[in-house]
Amino acid sequence: MNNKKSSTKQGKSVTKKDLRTLYFRSFFLQSSFSFERMQGVGLTWMFIPLMKKLYQSVEERAAALKRHLVFYNTNPLTAAIITGMVAAMEEAHAKGEMEDASAINSLKGSLIGPLAGIGDSFFLIVFAALLGIAVDSSMQGSPVGVIILTLGVSLIWYGGLWVLLKQG
Repeated sequence: MNNKKSSTKQGKSVTKKDLRTLYFRSFFLQSSFSFERMQGVGLTWMFIPLMKKLYQSVEERAAALKRHLVFYNTNPLTAAIITGMVAAMEEAHAKGEMEDASAINSLKGSLIGPLAGIGDSFFLIVFAALLGIAVDSSMQGSPVGVIILTLGVSLIWYGGLWVLLKQG
């Protein structure tokens, strides 16, 4: 049993496939919103496949998931930065390179506020500018504005989410 535990501590790493899974699951970050934990349940759900990979024992997996089932509320776009950082910290913890797992929640708690402010204001400004172009163009009878709005928001949201997740 000791050999199995030590081999578990050595091996599992976060791969590009794991990041893709986190990316697609992040679309549902707010789908289980509660007033007690805000996005905490959604964040925990995002990490289930990664926790299954990193932690072999049920006790370790349960402790890791409970770690994320706390208050969490930030902008869904900039949440990708925190998600990437947490994935890296969970990997380090699973390998035994980081003893104190409370640092993971400390990181999340310290970044949710500033990144919410940045994400909310940035996206609101970009969305308002694109919406202005769309409305002006539509009033002149052209569908170009709506196309610009749709492509612009999609590119910023989905492309930005992927880039920020990888950078985190």
